[in-house]
Amino acid sequence: ERAITLVRDQKRLFPAPSLDGSCLVVLEEGSFSTRGEILARELSRRMPALQIFVTNPAMPAELLAAIANQTTHCKQIYAAAFVTVAASRGSVDLEGGLDNFLKTLVRNPVPIALIAFGNPYLLRAVPDVGSYAATFSTAVTSETAVAKAILGEIPSGGNSPVDIPGLAKIGDVLSVPAKPQAASD
Repeated sequence: ERAITLVRDQKRLFPAPSLDGSCLVVLEEGSFSTRGEILARELSRRMPALQIFVTNPAMPAELLAAIANQTTHCKQIYAAAFVTVAASRGSVDLEGGLDNFLKTLVRNPVPIALIAFGNPYLLRAVPDVGSYAATFSTAVTSETAVAKAILGEIPSGGNSPVDIPGLAKIGDVLSVPAKPQAASD
């Protein structure tokens, strides 16, 4: 939970300003990935009207364009991008048409929060995104923690352990407290 690093939040999407009208877009690494399922399940518990879109690099450009068009009806978008950093992978960028798809989402008028699971340098691909968080991990525990941060159940405020040239420096901190919880009887 303490690893969630909020690099920027110009759109004030952490925590979610409203639970109604939110959309979750999962950018997976492969067609048969289960990444994002825990995040979707945790958010759906408190956001019953949450619209969920799952994408992967094998999807044709036309389908990705149709999904991007559907998201224009959302109040805010949480885009969960899973990019595993591994030796000999060759790249730490989004594959297939997902890079252009993400850039389309960022250009659309709907406020978007990009959450990088794994590769914290994804911000370089979309430096104009208004809200950006990094988890530095693709583990399911990170998905649960991000859901809690979006819902305001935990604070967001990890220190950046990396330098993202021109965008974030080592040690940068953007702290957002948890929402006050209502007292129960």
